[in-house]
Amino acid sequence: GTFCSGLDLHDNEQSDAEKNHDSSTHSLKEGPNMIRHMTRVTNQLISLPVLSIAAIDGYAVGGGAELTTSTDLVVLSRDAK
Repeated sequence: GTFCSGLDLHDNEQSDAEKNHDSSTHSLKEGPNMIRHMTRVTNQLISLPVLSIAAIDGYAVGGGAELTTSTDLVVLSRDAK
């Protein structure tokens, strides 16, 4: 399984149809907005009034790895990478 693999940033420009086909692909121009969004998400996760747990059973790379640093507890399976 995969916990979260983050986004795939491409240097080349894609058409709107291509972007709609694969929502995980973004141009490098969107990078600053994605960083601001991820900062808001991680800050909200850190501020939760309840315990937050990342249960990882596969890959946690890029933004997925970043999310795990914002949780109170990280639990890994033997298949976590």
